[in-house]
Amino acid sequence: MKKLDSPEFYTIAWIAALPIERAAAEAMLDEQHGQPDGFSRNPSDPNSYTWGHIGEHNIVIVSLAAGVYGLGSAAATASSLSSSLPAIRIGLLVGIGGGIARPDEDHDIRLGDVVVSQPDGTTGGVCQYDLVKAKPGDVRERKGFLASPPRVLLNALANIQSVHERKDSEIPRFLEDMLEAYPKMAKKTKTNPGYTHQGFENDRLFQSSYGHVTGQDCRSCGTAEEVQREERESTDPEIHYGIIASGNTLVKDAAARDQILADIGEDCICFEMEAAGLMNHFPCLVIRGICDYSDSHKNDRWQRYASGTAAAYAKELLSYVPAAEIHETKRALEILQSVNEKMGATQETTLSVKATVDAMKLDSHSQKIQKWLAAPNPNTNANHARELRHAGTGAWLLENPAFKNWISGACKQLWLCGMPGCGKTVLSTTILDRLIEDNGLIILSFFFDFRDPRKQNKNGLLRSLALQLYQGGHDSAGHLENSLREHKDGTQSDPGFTEKRLSKDLLRRIHRRVGNGAKGMFRWAACQLDSLAKCYSPNEIGNTLDRLPATLEETYDRTVHNIPQKYMRSAMRLLQFIVHAKRPLTLKEAVEIVATEIEDEEPRFDINCRVFVDSDILRHCTSLVSVVPVETELETIQELHLAHFSVKEYFLSQKNFERINASITITKACLVYLRDIHGHRWKLAEEYPFATYAAQVWLDFAAAAESSEDVSAIIVNFLRSEKAFQRWNFLHEADQGWAGGPRGSVLYYACVGGLLKAARAIIDRGVDVNALEGGHCGNALQAAAFNGHSDVVQLLLNKGANANVQCGEYGNALQAASYRGHLDVARLLLEEGAIINAQGGRFETALQAASKSGHLDVVGLLLHKDANVNIQGEANGNALAAASSGGHIRIVELLLNHGADINAPGGFDGSALQTASSHGHIGIVKMLLKQGADVHMQTRGYGNALNGACARGNLEVVQLLLDKGADIHTQGGFIGNALHAAAYGGNEEIVKMLVDRGADVHATGGQFGSALQAACWGGHEKAVRTIINLGANVNAQGGEYGSPLHAACHSRNGMIAKVLMEFDVDKSLVLRSYHKILDAACHNDREDVLKRLVDLGVKIANSGLDKYLKTACAFGSGSIIKPLVDMGANVNSQGGKHGSPLQAACKSGNRKTVQCLVSLGADVNIATKFGSALHTAAHNGNQCIVEMLIDLGADVNARGSGSVKATNSLFAASYRGHSKVVRTLLSNGAEVSPQDNKGRTPLHVAASNGHIETATILIEAGADVNSAPSDSQYLVGASK
Repeated sequence: MKKLDSPEFYTIAWIAALPIERAAAEAMLDEQHGQPDGFSRNPSDPNSYTWGHIGEHNIVIVSLAAGVYGLGSAAATASSLSSSLPAIRIGLLVGIGGGIARPDEDHDIRLGDVVVSQPDGTTGGVCQYDLVKAKPGDVRERKGFLASPPRVLLNALANIQSVHERKDSEIPRFLEDMLEAYPKMAKKTKTNPGYTHQGFENDRLFQSSYGHVTGQDCRSCGTAEEVQREERESTDPEIHYGIIASGNTLVKDAAARDQILADIGEDCICFEMEAAGLMNHFPCLVIRGICDYSDSHKNDRWQRYASGTAAAYAKELLSYVPAAEIHETKRALEILQSVNEKMGATQETTLSVKATVDAMKLDSHSQKIQKWLAAPNPNTNANHARELRHAGTGAWLLENPAFKNWISGACKQLWLCGMPGCGKTVLSTTILDRLIEDNGLIILSFFFDFRDPRKQNKNGLLRSLALQLYQGGHDSAGHLENSLREHKDGTQSDPGFTEKRLSKDLLRRIHRRVGNGAKGMFRWAACQLDSLAKCYSPNEIGNTLDRLPATLEETYDRTVHNIPQKYMRSAMRLLQFIVHAKRPLTLKEAVEIVATEIEDEEPRFDINCRVFVDSDILRHCTSLVSVVPVETELETIQELHLAHFSVKEYFLSQKNFERINASITITKACLVYLRDIHGHRWKLAEEYPFATYAAQVWLDFAAAAESSEDVSAIIVNFLRSEKAFQRWNFLHEADQGWAGGPRGSVLYYACVGGLLKAARAIIDRGVDVNALEGGHCGNALQAAAFNGHSDVVQLLLNKGANANVQCGEYGNALQAASYRGHLDVARLLLEEGAIINAQGGRFETALQAASKSGHLDVVGLLLHKDANVNIQGEANGNALAAASSGGHIRIVELLLNHGADINAPGGFDGSALQTASSHGHIGIVKMLLKQGADVHMQTRGYGNALNGACARGNLEVVQLLLDKGADIHTQGGFIGNALHAAAYGGNEEIVKMLVDRGADVHATGGQFGSALQAACWGGHEKAVRTIINLGANVNAQGGEYGSPLHAACHSRNGMIAKVLMEFDVDKSLVLRSYHKILDAACHNDREDVLKRLVDLGVKIANSGLDKYLKTACAFGSGSIIKPLVDMGANVNSQGGKHGSPLQAACKSGNRKTVQCLVSLGADVNIATKFGSALHTAAHNGNQCIVEMLIDLGADVNARGSGSVKATNSLFAASYRGHSKVVRTLLSNGAEVSPQDNKGRTPLHVAASNGHIETATILIEAGADVNSAPSDSQYLVGASK
């Protein structure tokens, strides 16, 4: 089975709540993958994952815990998913639902039909039916607003609907393929009617007033009460688009169904139970197969078929979703988390980093840890300082008594204090190099750097130190010291003056003039030595010494004055960027800035103004900047840095470099550049190196730049230019935090950037200020409020903006401003009539938003204006729980003083006490307990405060709760009791403490059944050993997985099963469940487990061995294959989801496994319903295996059947755009234009999937561009 190199390749989550829904989803995969390398499940993630791909998309299928469903469970699933798989960008919620059939109102929905959520202008496609407010006159009003699906999916919906107006859906074909691949799904039994259409005679819709007559089906229900509907000519399902009603209550009564529809007031077409828990937390689309009519006549007969039709539609829809647009869509995790949410205290941050690093170390993937931490590299500062250091610099410091006391350990701190430029950084590298000489030390270093924003805060400091600590303490990842040694060998100063053979008198003069003139300023001395180094004769050195500047400022004045006049304008422009840049410019970006002439009457970017050699631009600002090489995963990037902090100080004191003047230059240069570049959008970043940076930064400077009428006009014209505006949106999404959905209008983005003049000009052209937009904030007012632009907010209000419109991520403008802590904007909105207790959006109320993000002043304002402190919401529950989760103790105290209900149930984490306990905020826990919080209170999530603290490993909180009377035996939440929670989190210290206090290691309950199973499933080896040593029974039965051994087989840690085998595992239990153990062994290439099973007497039929051989070929690396063949497995067996063992190995891309199978007699030309092994290798683009198979005699023109990829190997490679494989096949005799049963050729499938390079290769090889099928439009895009 194929296994990808990283979970980062999976971008789409397919959420299936029920086992039958998951089965249908898995059957739709074009190919199932093994768990990707480097996947590290979050310790609190209970989800089950299946990996694979459909078309060009890598999919992860996510299942809720068995027996768990509803809004809260779906939201928890999405949260856990995003924490374990942060690369996920969009989701599909696919499964069954209850149809709301109204044939007389054009809603002729039948069983097996598919319903898809689609926004209608007032809702996002899903409404929550059990979230309504009672109003006078027996009127009910729906509360809140659920987000729309992301724009990339809405675009796909529009496209698929257009195609279905002309062509039939692919659902029937996909269902047929599913039943062919998995014949068992078509079989019918008394308890399982199968995944096939159940017959029109079993699809009966009754009048709402007619209840079900007792019986398992409707045979006793009267036909007179049946709604008469026109007969359909085909069993093919129809597709309906509209509003889906979602809630926690299962609707199975027609009267209740009709009342709910009347209450919510929406034209709904389906009921279901998960979507509302996801829509505001996860960017997804809801797809439901109709299995009943939400009345008393419902039964399970149609559920499997409905699961299949929904899954088939989802697969078809994905073919309309371009992979490029998925990768442009922001990650789902960015919706769950605030972009600017404050980090906790330093201790919490360090613990969080350590916990994550510890979890990831299990897989020993240092590079992945490096990528996750995104730590700034301290070596860049040290290496640059070494280049500046002359021989012997700092020797005096190493002999200083203060240094000797420090290095001996007599003193813990060594403080080097001095003004900027006096040489502290260079001296620090001298100390570092001295420490490196002492073997065995772990050395951590960090340089705070004005040139790099990542090195200006505690975030960067902690990330860097954590990464260095990991690297220094791990034997296989200890490249840090080697790197430092290499730099030491190559970066000592060049003794240039010695090489010039200067006279002793001249050397003494240099020493006297430079040394005495420095007055402790190392930077001044370094600049003078640079100028002397450029002299070509002793006389020139003497003349230069006579004219040395007296101060550093004078030095820089001279340097600027000496810039050649023809370079002056471009040099100042470049320096303005460097001084004010949020990150260092690359050398290639700098070249483009120099080539963008903005001072002329008609500013323009001219590609012919690019310098021939990138480094030549240094002549524009010699000695003021330096080039620093920075290593990345893919290449070494040359970055431009100011030569020293004093250079930045110097320029910031100059008028042209003040913020407003620099903003004018930067904004103008960026917009002119973005306006003048052209070409294919997907090649812009490659062909124009400054494009991405310009798109990212111009809006940050534009508000200040509006003071220039010239730039203000350029901004307005840029935004009005459809081409330029779309080009910018393609390169960068300025709407921070938005993970998809329609991009906003011109006015929307003007409000995002706080562009007052531009916004006024746009509004004056007649734009509707209250128009609902796509994007993060939903409309212009909320965008301005979210970003704190009070002047733009005032403009919009003056122009008629409604402060109470419900839309966007935060529901309304007041909530957005409160979440970001913009006190002046919040006050302005309240003065203009904003409803202070308006509900909806991510945080339900403005007070909850401000409480969550820790803005004490905003909380105080809202309370002063009589905000309701006890309003309940979905995500955080209430303001008190929100403040408790963030650790904001002063806000907690303020809320309590204003009457907050201390025991009100909260969101997923429960009440305020439960939330504070699970997050480890001991101070808040103590305050809440002192004020009377109920330590025994039960809610959802972890169930109670003690369970939450145990699961998250907060030992101090656990001790406090127990001392306050928390019951150690209480069952709660999905997890069971406190001991189960501690085991689930792998906290062995807490496990021991709980047992010491009377916890029973044999106690059952919760999802995992026992503490031992919880630890096994979590993969916590130490906890497993601890619990067994405390007396747990390794053979105890129960829980979702049945036994500890079964739970261990599902763990990501392959050592757990081995640990259990060390203890007295019941042989009969192993024999009864050997198939699960063997399956796990084959997945993980564990020959030792296979041998152990054989020794225990396990007997495996040859047919079973064949299945396990294919599993081993798909997942393993080869060592278990020969033992399986020796036991009787057939290397040429056919059937199942893998086809043949050789095909399974080709899917996984493991060359050694392919070689092993061939050496054991595998036939390279054996064909299955998936084609041959060569088809599979070509489809996956594995060049090495394709060449190997051809060398072994594989027939390049062998024909298959069924899907495009099985037609032949050239079709397979062309379909996926594997250009190198296509060339290889053609050069080895592949026919260039074979046709499938629809008349398509490899050229057609390559062009239809946008693989232009592949199509070009085929045309060059002689493929006929005019031989397309009559209904084909494939080559239109390619020919362009």
